[in-house]
Amino acid sequence: MWLAIVALCLITLGGLALTYTYERTKIPFIFRIAMGHVIGEVLFSLFLFIVASIFGFSKATILFSLSIIVLLSLLFFRDDLRCSLKSDLSGVHKSFKDLESGLICNAAFYSLLLIAMYFFFQRAMIESSDGIFTGVGHNLGDLPLHLGIIFAFTDGGQFPPFNPSFTYTKLTYPFMSDLVAASMIKLGASASDALLAQNLYLIFSVILLVEYFTFAQLKSRVIGKVSVLILLFCGGLGFFEFFRDYWNDGRSISEFLWHLEKDYTIRAEGLRWGNSLTTLFITQRSFLLGFPLAMILLSHVWKFYSAEKTDFRENAWKHVLMGVLAGCLPLVHVHTLLVLFVVCAALFMFSFERCREWFLFGIVVTAVALPELIWSMTGSATSMRRFIEPFFGWDKGNSNFLVFWLKNLGLFIPLLFVGVFLAFKKENQKLVRFYIPFFICFLIGNTLKLAPWEWDNIKVLIYWFTGSIPFVVMVLFEMWKNWKMRALAALCFVTLIFSGALDVWRVMSGQMSYQVFSADAVKVAEMIKAQTSPKAVFLNAPTYNSAVVLTGRQSLMRYTGHLESYGIDFRQRERDVREIYKGGKSADILLAKYGVNYVIISPEELGNLDIVNESYFSKFPLIAHSGSYKVYEVSRP
Repeated sequence: MWLAIVALCLITLGGLALTYTYERTKIPFIFRIAMGHVIGEVLFSLFLFIVASIFGFSKATILFSLSIIVLLSLLFFRDDLRCSLKSDLSGVHKSFKDLESGLICNAAFYSLLLIAMYFFFQRAMIESSDGIFTGVGHNLGDLPLHLGIIFAFTDGGQFPPFNPSFTYTKLTYPFMSDLVAASMIKLGASASDALLAQNLYLIFSVILLVEYFTFAQLKSRVIGKVSVLILLFCGGLGFFEFFRDYWNDGRSISEFLWHLEKDYTIRAEGLRWGNSLTTLFITQRSFLLGFPLAMILLSHVWKFYSAEKTDFRENAWKHVLMGVLAGCLPLVHVHTLLVLFVVCAALFMFSFERCREWFLFGIVVTAVALPELIWSMTGSATSMRRFIEPFFGWDKGNSNFLVFWLKNLGLFIPLLFVGVFLAFKKENQKLVRFYIPFFICFLIGNTLKLAPWEWDNIKVLIYWFTGSIPFVVMVLFEMWKNWKMRALAALCFVTLIFSGALDVWRVMSGQMSYQVFSADAVKVAEMIKAQTSPKAVFLNAPTYNSAVVLTGRQSLMRYTGHLESYGIDFRQRERDVREIYKGGKSADILLAKYGVNYVIISPEELGNLDIVNESYFSKFPLIAHSGSYKVYEVSRP
């Protein structure tokens, strides 16, 4: 883990140097560190992807790409940047030396959150002698999805790899965060350590950059910190069910809290918003990198849009760098690119007088993003027609639209309306206009399905939620100013975070443990890596937790739920997979047709397929065996 931490620190150092080239105003140093890490990680993954596509994915190409990022720190040899860094560091030193109250409060806030995030994210992947587990139910399918991509980088036979879940097709899932994790593993870190280190760096960047996003608009770090808590622990009115369950349970409150039996922010019916940590940040690894990058870009857009005057020459480099970062979004997180487009298009309508700056930013974004989009779409099995279609009400089902949103977000929406009204009353027109594109994202998320699975609209709706938080917190602080309203303000705040805090607590306290891969699956995966070609094609049941996931080898197909979310038509291949496992002459023909090299028979195949003709496969050489896991070689790769 320490090697991964060192590598991530070096990535942060290079990104930190870049922040001084575009952000010349005085901002808290800790915000620069967060910006530096996200910028460094995005640029490192971009350089690594380009270099590895030419020379292959190896320690040499990883270290070369890392050295490019580290060399950015040479920018501190510029007198102006070095002076700015010295000024920031001396300010930090003075704060520690004088033990300023603000420093103590900030340190306590960040330390407590970071400790909580450590216990939370260490539950993402748990390795033990009994196999690989996850402590988050929502991560049961996502963890093997990302491990499959990561190991395809580290142990696959080509770069970039085919889609490991549907071989012979291009990997179009935004993979930059997984590429960074794969590089940490290639340098010697274990998979669980690499994921934990990267997750902690990124979630801490999320915390700081959400605070900075709110601070940029409302000029209050306290309001920014409250915004962070509302985002991380968001949830609806599920806490009413918690009180009902506690009342009917009969145990003490402490015993009940240590044995929570269900989530209180998301259900199959009614409650669909979930909690950002348990359903997004720990499961959607591309979002964990895309979201803090969006906070940097949106903060830049706000500063540019709200400034009284702008100097095109002075800001040109800033627009170029932000454009390059935004242009990486097709490989980082595509839905974030959509949100950025909506925000910039709407704000452009309110600021024609700055068209040169908008055009420069747009040209750079297009120049970087367009080749990525063309590359991703060429040879892809994804059908874009399955991504966009009319679909009202997001994931409300048969619920009333207004009741659904009130149930899922509680007092958040009423407070939002009051906050927008207050902004109008205070004649803060720029803040209100800046919010318009976020509201448009809410409308889009409730009228169009932006992915084959409608719940995935959350990846756009979460930005509406984040853009709304400053208005909600504004109302809470207005209430707090009146001592008669303080109790009500505190109660409103508690209702906004109570349900989410319960779900986060359930994870970080280790109350759940779901086995993803058994010990035998891990053992047979090691045998496969030792005895088969990295380019081998495997046949396995269409499940998410096949042992093949841990090998980096390609599967003819894996979990249909993931393929459905990609917009891939897998039906014919699924029928063929089932036909092969039945054995016989048709199996011989299909094995040759798809170029399958190895077939695995395990509890996943026996439990998920109608027929598994083991006698048919027994004629082939058995090359790996552990417990009930067997691997047969059906052809040479």
